[in-house]
Amino acid sequence: MEEGKAKREELFISTKNGYITNDGDVNEEFWEYIQNTLVKPGTIRSDDISSGHHCMTVPYLKQQLNQSLKNLGFDCIDLIYLHNAVEGQLQDISKEEFMKKLKDVFEFYEVQRKDGTIRYYGMATWDCFRVPKEHPQHILLSDVIRLAKEIGGSEHGFRFVQLPYNMYLDQALILKNQIVNGSDASILETAINLGVGVFASVPLMQAKLLGPNVIPEFGGLAKPAHRALQFVRSTPGIIAPLVGQKSASHVNENLELVKFSPLSDTEFTETIKKLTA
Repeated sequence: MEEGKAKREELFISTKNGYITNDGDVNEEFWEYIQNTLVKPGTIRSDDISSGHHCMTVPYLKQQLNQSLKNLGFDCIDLIYLHNAVEGQLQDISKEEFMKKLKDVFEFYEVQRKDGTIRYYGMATWDCFRVPKEHPQHILLSDVIRLAKEIGGSEHGFRFVQLPYNMYLDQALILKNQIVNGSDASILETAINLGVGVFASVPLMQAKLLGPNVIPEFGGLAKPAHRALQFVRSTPGIIAPLVGQKSASHVNENLELVKFSPLSDTEFTETIKKLTA
């Protein structure tokens, strides 16, 4: 942006809050930092922390949002995720209590939307949308959307979720653990039905999919990273894969994929058949 190569409106900026963490450049011991910056000023109490490292009280989330805005140098963040809330909270509280806390969070986010500090909000998850119905951390996306509508009406800001998805972590595509119009459905089918966009984390399964002969060739793509990303970006219901990249060479290699169009729904179905044959 400073070099004039991109405009703010051309970028979609997202961040997360929910975990207790120190700021990136702080050299202070972790719990000493938490005591000095969060507990002593009264932002959080010790009993606000669930599972050792998670907090979803409004004062804490507000402090973290303000810190993110300061760190980024922006007045507004496009998307803020509540990070692993189910996974971080349901070890200590009931689902009923969790939904009450989630309502408080959504009310806070809707106020922030009106104030112009965020545009949308969502949930960045690991297990809750990918596990069977009987799993203690399972929740229905329809219940989350119902809560958002109670607070923000039809124009509520809950529009995105993030979850792990790749060729091997395929529960989002395969597992029928949600309900759409009275019928069992996958989380991706449900998200499409409810107008929720899905971003896929770990599309390369933390580089485990990049080895030789891990992913069969398809679509004329020679590089394993391209095949892994093409599979994810072509899945119906997925907006885009979120790729962790540590070097410019990795960024450039992954961007080569834009020369190829995503698979059509028919091509994707045929590819699934080929890969699972």
